[in-house]
Amino acid sequence: MTASPALTVLSARAPAARMTRVALALTVALVLASQVGCGGGFEVVEERPLPEEGPEVRGFIVFPVADMTPGARTIDVAVRTSDVAAWLLDRTDLPVVGPLDYKIFKEPDEMRIASVDTNLVTGTKGKRRDLRGWVAVWVQITENRATNVRDIVDARKKGKKNQKVYRMHGVEATVRVEVQLLDAMRGKRMALVVVKDKDNPTRMKLKGDPRPPVTTLVHKALRRVFADAEARVAPEQPTRIVRRAGTLPSGAGLASFRTPDKPSMAEVYAKKDEIERKTAMFTLWSRLAPELGVREVYFPMKFPGLLLTADRPPLKKGDVILEVEGRKMADRYQLDQALRACKGRACKVKVQRGFKSLTADVVWLPVPRPEAKDD
Repeated sequence: MTASPALTVLSARAPAARMTRVALALTVALVLASQVGCGGGFEVVEERPLPEEGPEVRGFIVFPVADMTPGARTIDVAVRTSDVAAWLLDRTDLPVVGPLDYKIFKEPDEMRIASVDTNLVTGTKGKRRDLRGWVAVWVQITENRATNVRDIVDARKKGKKNQKVYRMHGVEATVRVEVQLLDAMRGKRMALVVVKDKDNPTRMKLKGDPRPPVTTLVHKALRRVFADAEARVAPEQPTRIVRRAGTLPSGAGLASFRTPDKPSMAEVYAKKDEIERKTAMFTLWSRLAPELGVREVYFPMKFPGLLLTADRPPLKKGDVILEVEGRKMADRYQLDQALRACKGRACKVKVQRGFKSLTADVVWLPVPRPEAKDD
C-alpha cells in the first residue's frame, strides 16, 4: 500500500468559507450562540480570560475531566476527557497530550500541577518531557439537584371531602462547569471560566451522548476561556493539520482508564459473566457512535484500536488502526502525536481490516489553510 496525503482532508465540520485560522479562534456566531443556555438558565458566573501578552504556548495537556455529577463513573470521566481533547484537536495545530499518555497520582478534582500530579516529567521508559510553555486544561462538572413537589387537585370530584389530591414530583438541576488553564510546570492559574445552566437529569438518552446539554455547556465554557487568546495559541501559519476527522477512540482503551481511587470500567466488569461484559462494551460503543450496528462494532471490540469512520486512503472506512510505528493507539490525540513524530515521512501503520492484519505507509501532511470568503 502506498502513502497518500488524503488523510489530511478537511473536516466537513469546518467549512472553508468560514475559516480564517482554523484554530482556537471563534466566529461571531459561536460567541452569540454561547449566550443561549442548554436549559434556559445560562449564566457566566466568573470569567478571567487568558491574557494576550505572555509566553508562547507550546502545547496542551488535558487533565481527566472531574465529572462530579451524581452517578458519574470512571468511564464517564474517560469519555468526557476524550471529547475535550477532540475539541482541541479540531481547533489548534499545537500538540495535545491526554491522560492515556501518562499516569495520574491524584483524583481529577484534585489535579492542578502536571509536573507533580502526573509522571510526565519523570517520564516512562526513559522519556522525559519539558513542560515549560505547556498549558494544562482542567475541567470540572458539578450538579446541584433539587426535587420540587406540586399538588394537583382532581376538580372532577365536587365537595371538599371528595376532592383527591395528587402529588407530581419533578427534578430541577443546575449544572456548573469550570474550566481552568494552568501552567503545567507550576500549576499557576492562567485563565478561568465558570458557567452554569439548568438541565433536567431525568431526560437522559439511552443511546449516544446520555446528556447532550452537559456536553454543550462544557463546549461553551471551552470557547469562552479560549476566546481572547488566539494570538497566544493560534499563531498565523500558512498550513495546518486536520487531526480528528474520521476516527473514533478505542472503546477498550477508554474502558481501561482508571483513577487512583476508582476502578476502571474493565475492572468493574472483570468478575461479571461474559454476557454482562459484552453488553457493557456495546453500550459504550452506542455512546461513542450510536449509528454503528452490532456487526460494525464487532471488530473494534475484538481488535482494540482507533476505528476509521471514513475512507482515508490508503486506509478504508471500517479499518481499525492498531499501531503506528510500533506504538499502540487508543485515542485520537495519540494518533496525532505518532504521525506528527514522523515529520513528513511515511509512518508504518498496523491496521485490522476484517479478519486481515495489514500494514500501510501513511503520511500526515499539512494542507493549506483555507482563505476567508464572504458569504
